[in-house]
Amino acid sequence: MGKTITTYLIEGSSTGLKSVFISNKVCNALFIPRAKLNEAKNREELIRPSLYLLIGEENKAYVGETENFIERVKDHGDFFRG
Repeated sequence: MGKTITTYLIEGSSTGLKSVFISNKVCNALFIPRAKLNEAKNREELIRPSLYLLIGEENKAYVGETENFIERVKDHGDFFRG
């Protein structure tokens, strides 16, 4: 059966913060450009248990899980610097 995926452009731009959810599911996703982390830190979704994917230079990726994304992502500073 088909599903509907809804993308909400939080800032009105496809390059900014985006929230994505699938119809009939309890999960959702946030896409946050590294430069927008500071702006996103007050979003309620980021203080919940999370599975996250960080994409760095040369498509280097890291997958993790946490109870509080904003606090956890601070530990990955070196990941973004290459």
